[in-house]
Amino acid sequence: MLIFLSTEATDTERGRILDFLNNLGVKGFPTRFGGRSVFVVAEGKPFCSPGDPVFQEIADLDGIDDVVPVTVPYPLCCRNLRPAGSIIRALDFSVGNGTFGIIGGPCTVENESQTLETARCVKAAGATALRGGAFKPRTSPYAFQGLKEEGLRILAKVREETSKDSKRKGFGFSPRFVRRLVLPS
Repeated sequence: MLIFLSTEATDTERGRILDFLNNLGVKGFPTRFGGRSVFVVAEGKPFCSPGDPVFQEIADLDGIDDVVPVTVPYPLCCRNLRPAGSIIRALDFSVGNGTFGIIGGPCTVENESQTLETARCVKAAGATALRGGAFKPRTSPYAFQGLKEEGLRILAKVREETSKDSKRKGFGFSPRFVRRLVLPS
């Protein structure tokens, strides 16, 4: 289910909503959807239909504007809930709303020369952006975890290099953007 918060919802109300959900044995994941604050609750719970009394209890909590039942596994990208589609922006390019992006590159940033050579090849092939992981979370602490901050520095340098002497800007990269996509908040 999607729980749309009112624009005036306080932090206290948000906390009470999350506590209520936790007491039901479910977790609400905060996000933004259509410019609004939303808690996404895992699908398949028995109270996820409007006829259920718990559904109505949730809808009546302070700080909630609307509760929408969801029966699809990926509600934030479902065409039924977002018919206009999504636009994903990263610095100087965007994907969606009629634009198409091609992103290429290695799974992991391993060193500067490999990343720079790959970026030049991917850019020459017409790609929109370079991919490459600086942080590689693993279950084993002994497995390669990525270059972390050094990987971010390499990506920043590669962006500068791929921007030189070119009418087309380098690949979109920002540590702020990468942190949002990769690291838990």
